[in-house]
Order: sequence, then C-alpha cells, then structure tokens
Amino acid sequence: MRYAFDNIVVDTEQYKIQIKGITVAVEPKVFDLIIYLVKNQERLISRDELFTEVWNGREVSDTSLTNHIKSARKVLGDSAEEQRVIKTIRGRGYQFIAEAQVMDKAQVKPARVIRFKYVYRIITVVFILFIGAMLLFKSSSSTFDTAQNNRLVVIPFKNLQKAPDDDYLGLAIADQVIGSLSYIKSLTVRPSGSIQKYYNKNIDIQHVAQQLNVDYALMGTYSKNENTIRLNIELINVETQELLWRESFSEKFENLFHIQDLVTKRIVNYFKIRFYQQEKLADTSEKSIHPLAYRHYLRAITFPNTVDGAKKAISFIEKSVVISPSFAPNYVELAKRTNFLAVFNLEKSSQKSLALNYYQKALLLNPNLRDALSGLAKSYIEIGETYKSIELIKRLLALNPSDAEAHYSLGYIYRYLGLIDQSITEINNALRLDPKDEWFHNLGVSYISAGNYKKALEVLNKGEASTYSQAWIATIFIHQHKYEEAKSILIKLTENDTSDFWKLDSTASLAIVNNDTEKGISALKQLESINMNDSEPLFYWGSLYAMLGDKQGALRFLKRAVRQGYYNYPYFMNSSFLDPIRDTQEFQKIVIEVKKKHEEFKSQLNEF
Repeated sequence: MRYAFDNIVVDTEQYKIQIKGITVAVEPKVFDLIIYLVKNQERLISRDELFTEVWNGREVSDTSLTNHIKSARKVLGDSAEEQRVIKTIRGRGYQFIAEAQVMDKAQVKPARVIRFKYVYRIITVVFILFIGAMLLFKSSSSTFDTAQNNRLVVIPFKNLQKAPDDDYLGLAIADQVIGSLSYIKSLTVRPSGSIQKYYNKNIDIQHVAQQLNVDYALMGTYSKNENTIRLNIELINVETQELLWRESFSEKFENLFHIQDLVTKRIVNYFKIRFYQQEKLADTSEKSIHPLAYRHYLRAITFPNTVDGAKKAISFIEKSVVISPSFAPNYVELAKRTNFLAVFNLEKSSQKSLALNYYQKALLLNPNLRDALSGLAKSYIEIGETYKSIELIKRLLALNPSDAEAHYSLGYIYRYLGLIDQSITEINNALRLDPKDEWFHNLGVSYISAGNYKKALEVLNKGEASTYSQAWIATIFIHQHKYEEAKSILIKLTENDTSDFWKLDSTASLAIVNNDTEKGISALKQLESINMNDSEPLFYWGSLYAMLGDKQGALRFLKRAVRQGYYNYPYFMNSSFLDPIRDTQEFQKIVIEVKKKHEEFKSQLNEF
C-alpha cells in the first residue's frame, strides 16, 4: 500500500519512502514507526502502544523512542519545532497529522487529491455490490468463503472395531490427508503435530476448534474386516455444527495407498468445486508404493517423538525402504527421526549428516515435498548454510504463501541471524495460522534473545509444558536471579527427562544455581563430546561455561557456534551469562565477527 502527502510517498510493499520521486534511505525501525503512525493517523498513539506494536513488546528506553521520532520527522521534512507531520501531545503520545491519502497502485501523479470520506463512500458502495453479487452466486450457506483463508483441522479417524493392531490407521489416514491439503492456497490446514494429542481420544469438536482456531473440521471413522476397509468421512462447520459433506466407501485393504489417494482426491475435488476460483494443486503425489511398504510407513509416522518412539519408527521405515526405495516420504521420516536421535539421544554427529542426506534424497524423488523442503531448510540453518535455507523457504512459500510451517522456519532462521524483530514477526505469522505450542515456546527464545524476559515467560507458559519450554523458563529465572524457582524446574528435568541431551543440559544449568563448578563442567564436556552441529545449543553451552568460570571452554564453544552460522548479535550483547568473559580480547574478536555477519544479512533482508 502507498500513502501520499505533500511531495512524499510511503510505500509499504516496496519498503521505501520517496520525496519528489527520489528514494531516501530510512532505518528499518524508523520506517516501521512511520508506517504505524500513518496507518493510525485518525487517533493519538501512546508511547506504550508504540513499544508494544512497533518494538514487539521489547524493553525500549524513552530516549530511544524520542530519537526514533526525531529521525522519522527528519526523513519526512518535519521537526520538533514545526510538528507539521508528527505532533507530540505531551504526556500522552504522538499523532500523525499530515493529510495522507491511500494511492492507487497505477496512480503515479494523481491529478487531484480525493478526500478520504469520499473514498470511504466509494469503497462502501463497491463492498455492498460485491456482497450482493456473492449472494446471487452462492447456492447455500455451506459454500466456503475464499475472502478469508479457511482454517481446517483433520481429526484422527476413529476405529470402529476393537482391534488395537489397526488403531495406527486413524492417525495415519489423517496425516496423509493433511499432507495433500496443505498445498491448497485458500486453505490453512493444521499440521499432523497439532492433532496427535487427539489420537484415540473422545473429543469435543468445538473445544478442539477453539484450541486450534479453525472454522472447519474433517473427521471420520473406519473399520477393517479381513481384507476390506470401510471409510466414513464428513466435513462440518464447527461454529454452526452444520454438516457440509459426507461420503462412505470401501476398498480392499491391499489397495491401502490407493484408498488414501482416493480419499484425498475426493476431498480436494469437493473443495475445488466449492471455491469461487479454481486452484491448481501442486503435483506432489507419489506414483506408486507396495501395499506392505505403505503399511510400514503408516505405522512409523504414528510413533511419538521420543527416543524410543524414534527408534521404533526407524525400524519400520527401513522395512518400507527395502520394499519401495523410491517412496520419498520414507526418507523424510528417516530424516526427522535420525535428526531427533542425533540431538536428544547424543548419537554420533554423523547421524546429523545422515539426516541431511535423507532430506536431499526425498527432494530428488519429489522436488515439491513440503516436509522435505521445511526439514532441509531448518537443517541448513543449523549448520550455517543460510542462503540455501532461505532459498528452500522461498520455494515453500511459492507453493503456499499461507504455509504456517514456512513462516515458522523463516522466523527460526532470522533468530540465528540476529534479526530478532523479523523473527518475532514471522513466528507470530505462523502462530496466527496455526497456534502450535512448540512455536509459542520457540517464540519465547526469540524474546529471550532480545532481552524481553517478561514477554518470553508469557509465551513459554502457553499451551502444554514441554522440556524445551521448562528449560528456557529456568534460564530466564537464572538471568533474573530467581534461583529457587530455577532450581525447582531443573531438578525435575534432571530426574524426569529420558533424553541424555536435556539431562546434561539441565545438570549444567543446575550446577550454576548450586555453585557446583565441577559437576557443571563435567556435564558440558559430555555434551561437547557429541560434536553438536546445531549452533544455538553451542552458543548456550558456551555461555554456561562462562558462568562456571571456564573462559577457555566458553570461547571454544562460542567460536564453534559462529563457525556454524550463529550470528545472533543481540543475544551476544544481551546475555548476562557472558558477562564473565565480555571484557576479554578473545570475546571481543568473536563479537566483531558476529556483528559483521549480522549486519551483512540485515542489509540483504529485502532480498530475502
């Protein structure tokens, strides 16, 4: 959108400001400040609101805000004395008072200015005509409205038979349907990770819809009798409880993969018929797979993300690969599980490289496989292959601009580059599409990087508690010198968590609280022996070394983190854990390198 006033044009899409047709340089945060004031020109904006909306709740001094206002006025040809554009209302806030109009994209030099009230009337008339046309077009209240992105959850299907050996099909069928529907741009489909907690549970669909923030639910039942499987599927509007569509059919169980494909195509075709504009579904279908191999695959994807679950999943996938070596999703599942074990079960570092190879293999077999693109992108950022990672995210967003996973991955990448505001924005974009507990918790880490512990605690406490969220909450408490609160959490993690990764990580943090240097350094050396490839844990463990008084250990870890692509300059500057080594010459050299890389990526942000 473009706003025009005097001889100035503010373009929010191209991220630039032109004065008399000449583009002027503007700092990103100053630009964000100008945009927020322009968009809300009809009202007074308080300082607190600016801190919340422009700085994402980060702790910013009044002096910093005043300086940004001063810079914004300078860019716009205004001053504190004149206040022709931005007015200060002492003790209350600021208001944009110049008469800025929204420009049409084709309008370069408008012949005359149209007053906003007349624009509003025109828009109102057009809107009424549009609604009238839509009412004529719609045949029933069941039709999907593509004026907004429709949010859908696929609930794990329920087994009508008392046959536990077939229960895996409920989640497996839902997972495959989700995989296909996720490529439709006018649908936002909740991923499989969001629905696993409803597997084999009696649920209140309206409660689920509220938890996941969806408009529609696809659900069903199945029964397997000898060599036949019967499916009953229905689509409902969760708010009105209106049944929109229902279908039943049966097939031979040996044709399980084709049944899965048929279910997905029926649903997709139904959605396409009901949409006002046709959408081309990305060609991501797998051409063929042996029925037994597909059953092994479906069993594998239902195992939980635990050390034991990952090992069981890999055993089934390996059987599937032997039978059908060209089925790309097999390699995605192998990559996910291998990567999990490499990190949380302290497997050899070669396992991390193996996971990378599996993702690459999957994309060779299917270049548009969404989970492979997303997984490989995150793997690349963890080892410092930043440009490759961003390129893959671009491919994901080209497939579907409303892909929540892609927005989350981009936010994850931005944090590693130290682009914290952008990280917070992108993870929030993902959360608006899919309010996933794991993503709230990861958003908390971005707030920690910014030094905003209050906001970090707020999001880390959302949803179901996890080892990840609890460990970071304990970290915040240590920063705040709330040692008893931190100790309570860390003791539970060291006693209850089954993964070696978290036990050792929590032991090192607990040693800081207990002043047990020897035990803390011992735990960190064990973590060091696994040759971790992910650069963010390396940074954190380096900071623990610093707190425990081992300067050489701290510097060694921090150098590794930077070599592997961790350029989170704000975190280097904000973390009090690094204070014991902050004045050393070696640390200053590391910070200079980090800042250089951080600024390099920051300057290239618009190209991303």
